[in-house]
Amino acid sequence: MINEKIQPNPIIGAEVFTGMRPTAEPTLANYLGAVVPLLKLQEEGKKPVAFVADLHAITDHEPKEVKKVTHAMVADYIALGLDPEHVQIFIQSELTPQLAELSIYLSRLVTVSDILRVPTLKEKLKPGAEEESARLFLAYYPVLMAADILLQRAHIIPVGKDQASHLEMTRRIARDFNSSTKKNVFPIPETQPYDAINIISLDGIGKMSKTKPKGAIFLNDSPDIVREKIKKAITALPGEMNEVLESHLLVAQTLSLTEEEKDLIKQFKEDHLKGDKIMTDFKKLFTHIILRFLDEFQIRKQLIVNDKDYVPGILEEGKKQAKIQAEITIRSVREAIWGE
Repeated sequence: MINEKIQPNPIIGAEVFTGMRPTAEPTLANYLGAVVPLLKLQEEGKKPVAFVADLHAITDHEPKEVKKVTHAMVADYIALGLDPEHVQIFIQSELTPQLAELSIYLSRLVTVSDILRVPTLKEKLKPGAEEESARLFLAYYPVLMAADILLQRAHIIPVGKDQASHLEMTRRIARDFNSSTKKNVFPIPETQPYDAINIISLDGIGKMSKTKPKGAIFLNDSPDIVREKIKKAITALPGEMNEVLESHLLVAQTLSLTEEEKDLIKQFKEDHLKGDKIMTDFKKLFTHIILRFLDEFQIRKQLIVNDKDYVPGILEEGKKQAKIQAEITIRSVREAIWGE
């Protein structure tokens, strides 16, 4: 049985809990920023519960588009190293009834003023737009996020430092619920900040993003496309350093496999700062390192995709476990509220 080593614990809930938003083909920045922290937790012997946040994704994407990429994204994460024997994976919308019920109860503890103070709301609005113009589902995001976390009675939530403040509402809701019902229903989730690697777009304009394909390395890019993108990538004049070149060097160091490669990258940086013209040679090594990484990923993904039952089987097992925990939580919540 898939994931037979992982069993839901009705007392402590999920040890580590995180979401994956299925919106488009992943980039190298997605791997370094979102997957690598999960892999580190896996290596530490933790047992993360990872859910595909398809309900969150439809706040600004069409449901049919989200559905198309959901299974593909799970295959991507597994091909990137996520081990289904140690990580429970399920789709958020599989728990819609439980999430909807819990969200209603939690909404009693949230004011409109609370919602307007959440940074996510302003960040998602178009430039110049007022909060009043936001779709209700976007404004409701913090409550649904709290329901995701509390439904699984999660203890640790790994987040980038810039997002840690967004989880404070979940912590406050959990405390208020326990206090108002005089029942210790929810553990107070702890944030585990990590230093997300900041990858700059190859063209030097902002972060590497799915929305700016010319400056992004996609995990399914062909070798010719990668070579062309890196060939055109912005760097810096000899003797100078900028955040774009720093980003390139960081990616190369992170994906390098040997000490020889790491030493060579360090030497390139030293020679560049001394004024030597080494960008052509660096870009050759940079291209080699990225192509090797993508080639290994694409081979693993193809093997996963070729087994039509593999990903659905993992998600079915993850759903079963998530529903067990969800039902246990909902029963405790009903008892605390209604005295049932």
